[in-house]
Amino acid sequence: MSKLREGRDLLNGRVILTARLEAFCDQYARDLQRVPILSDTGTDLTLGSVFGPAIIHINDSYYPGWRAKDINTGTELPIFRSNLSNRAIWLPENIEYKLKVIYEPNWLIWVKLLTVVSLAALIAYLLLVYRSARTHKGSTVRKS
Repeated sequence: MSKLREGRDLLNGRVILTARLEAFCDQYARDLQRVPILSDTGTDLTLGSVFGPAIIHINDSYYPGWRAKDINTGTELPIFRSNLSNRAIWLPENIEYKLKVIYEPNWLIWVKLLTVVSLAALIAYLLLVYRSARTHKGSTVRKS
């Protein structure tokens, strides 16, 4: 805390704390770069090329279920919480990365399976009702 009171930057694990934002930005400006967003559908984000080692900060809400994968190597990369509510991806190696970030929560497979089973049951029920109505329509009873 004394370093913060003096206005110095402090790197503490994965969090950068700074008392003077301008000084921090001036110091690291040459190392910062924007990564182009090639596509964003809301549940699928494709980023342009970036060279590691680096930390990608995505200014979007962190929520469990997001997965990051390097398209070039097929390696899955962990997503960390940054700035309390955003997402960050650590690129550890000195290689070119092209990232695809996909929202695939664990419960989504169960919802898809339940949807398919429900639709199959609905189709089977409708077919039974249709056949039953067709069968009863052809057999009429005459009163004498």
